[in-house]
This record gives sequence, C-alpha cells and structure tokens, in this order.
Amino acid sequence: MTESIKKLVEDIDKKEKDILKDSEKLIKNSFKEFFNKNPEAAFISWTQYSPYFNDGDACTFGVYDPELHLVPSYNEMLSEAEPYFDESDVYSCGENCAQTILGNTKDKRLKEIFKDYLNLTEVFCLEKGFEEAFGNHVIVVASKEGFDISSHDHD
Repeated sequence: MTESIKKLVEDIDKKEKDILKDSEKLIKNSFKEFFNKNPEAAFISWTQYSPYFNDGDACTFGVYDPELHLVPSYNEMLSEAEPYFDESDVYSCGENCAQTILGNTKDKRLKEIFKDYLNLTEVFCLEKGFEEAFGNHVIVVASKEGFDISSHDHD
C-alpha cells in the first residue's frame, strides 16, 4: 500500500471514530435534556441489536421499539387520552401511541411531554452512535439517573 493510501485510510478511521464519539455525546445529551425538562417521564426503554438471521439479506444493527414510561401520577390523564390505557402499571408508550395521545388529550403539559418525546425519537436514527454508546444485543433503559444496559436475546 502506498503511503498516500495508508494515510487516507488512517484519516478516514480517525474521522469515523470522531463522528461516533460526537454521536454518542449528542445521544446522551439529548436524553439528559429530555429528562431535565420532563420530570414526569420515569424512563425510556428500547432494544438494539443485529438480527441473527435475515432471510439472506445482510443483518444490520438497529434500534427497536422505543417506549416512554411515565410516572403513575399521570394515569388519570392518560386514561382519558388513550382508549386502551391500563392503569395497573407505569404507562408505556411508543411512537404511534404518542401520536394518539397528542391528538386526544386536552392537557397542555401532557401534550408538551409527548411532543418532546417524539422530537427525542429522531435521535434514534443515529444507529451507529447507539451501537458505539451501548453495544449490540442489549436492552437499554434511560432515565434521569443515566443508562442501564442489560443483555438481550432477541431471536
């Protein structure tokens, strides 16, 4: 390999590592800002992994099923806004449910929380940053205290 090609490969590797670190920082800061602004949010959970088998297609890493979990004191308002709400536990809500609540609730604060949540979900497109930050084949639980990561067998 010529020196110029070797140098270019080294530069690309360094830039890729820098971009991944910047992505990781952006991801973690986005969650921190969300929880600081929304104390009603208990936690957000999701799985992230590369499928073991994909019917011949390449198995690529992805982030799956993010859900917002609110503190139980919001159960009454949520039951009015979400027709399938079950008051027995901490409320969990994915993106489709968040859209339903935004359309149905009259509570201004609840609307703000779910708008912030939907804005936060845009960060999930930084999949390589998520893999760098939290790993592969894991369940991640984000809260105001930080991130809890546990292993996940998805198939």
